[in-house]
Amino acid sequence: MRLVYAHAAGAICGMVETKDGDGQPFCDRVADQAMFDSIKKNLRPGISVVELDHNINDPEFAAKAVEMMLQLIREAKSSL
Repeated sequence: MRLVYAHAAGAICGMVETKDGDGQPFCDRVADQAMFDSIKKNLRPGISVVELDHNINDPEFAAKAVEMMLQLIREAKSSL
């Protein structure tokens, strides 16, 4: 599970190490879930969370991150 989250001031992509896949040295699903639960629980109100089941190197992850960044740029331009 990977997270992409954004708010009005910018976009942040959060991920676990690329070597966290099944059978990889950093694979720890319990720790991953605890981290993601803590992030979501402690975000300021108004910060949206989008969860993707893709690694940071997957094209789907990159596409979503770009999509969200472009939306933030459009929103920033329209507020000028």
